[in-house]
Amino acid sequence: MLSLSAPQTSFPLTHLKRHNSPILLRYVLVSCHLQSPYGNPSLADHTVDLTVDGTKFNQMEQIRIASIDSSGNMITITNKDSVFLYYGLVDIVPEYVEGFLGEAHYTFSDSSSLDMFKNIQLGTIELENPKMNFTINSSIGINGQLVNRGVSVTNKKTGLSKNLEGMPPYFDVNGPTLSNPTQNVTSFVSLDKTNSNVVDLFKILPDFYTYKFDVYANYDKDPSVKDNFATDQSSITGVLDISMPFSGVVNNITLTDTFDFNLEEAGSLTRVKEGTLKCITNNSFPYQAKIQIYFMDEFGTLVDSLFHLSESQRIVYAGIANSNGYVETPTQTILNSFADQARIQKLKTVRKAYSRAVLDSDPNNLVPRTIYSTYYVDIKLVGDFVYLPGGSQP
Repeated sequence: MLSLSAPQTSFPLTHLKRHNSPILLRYVLVSCHLQSPYGNPSLADHTVDLTVDGTKFNQMEQIRIASIDSSGNMITITNKDSVFLYYGLVDIVPEYVEGFLGEAHYTFSDSSSLDMFKNIQLGTIELENPKMNFTINSSIGINGQLVNRGVSVTNKKTGLSKNLEGMPPYFDVNGPTLSNPTQNVTSFVSLDKTNSNVVDLFKILPDFYTYKFDVYANYDKDPSVKDNFATDQSSITGVLDISMPFSGVVNNITLTDTFDFNLEEAGSLTRVKEGTLKCITNNSFPYQAKIQIYFMDEFGTLVDSLFHLSESQRIVYAGIANSNGYVETPTQTILNSFADQARIQKLKTVRKAYSRAVLDSDPNNLVPRTIYSTYYVDIKLVGDFVYLPGGSQP
């Protein structure tokens, strides 16, 4: 028979410190009682040395001390009595880490649409100097290597695809150093017509792209050199950037759009004798365009087209560039189409309109023009009707 008090246990963690003092965790364990977790102390504002005095990495030393003190009460114990202690770090979010942080692997990939060509159906563009850049921004104090797994573009309307050529199979990706830990370091590869096939990539008028890159951190790092670091604000990001605007010569570039069209929403047409449909076009592209609008019923069946004219009679004038080569104010063109009573009755069934603008460089002046993302062809339809006597205009 022994005289015992409640067992006590202590955890001196010599490499877990706050204000340079090791932390000591002490608990009194209740006899014959299981508790989980027994203690859950906060480690906020503590520092942890995971090198065990510089001899290892990603490890933490702990010392467990258990004692049983006399209480004056008689208690029987046998070799079947035991105390189990389980210890671990839970939900650790480091504010700052330093040393050798081990090897890591990051993947940057994306598949997305290219909006700049989404409304182009046909034609060719001879680009003067398109560019493509892949950029890695890192605020993590680790160097690595980027491996190119492939970049490709696709024109989903034609089914044509092309793979990017000229990008190196791998290149170094660097992070900041301990001497400047808040720096954001940029590593990039820039591709143009002198070192890649980007001109050929854009000739197919792609509306979709995909890419994949792998980054291997500390891929050839000596673990004994402990100069890696990171904060809770550190990050690494990758961006594929296609440089626009571009300059070029265009040939039969076809821009299309679909919009709702319902003449009956304007009011009763029962006493309309005839009228004129006015197509008001504002063109900010530095190219002339041939315009046509097709009318469809609710089932998508073609009902009529706006112009029954030759191409030369439905030309929209080009935007006029200023001294800097930029079109600030679009050029307006108004084209008229006559509609008699029979044609108006047909147009009453129309619910959708499909516009088609075909852009061309001036064949007598094939100078590359700079095209900006702000350029557009805006089309509006306005009806001017003559009513039969006895009716009133809605």
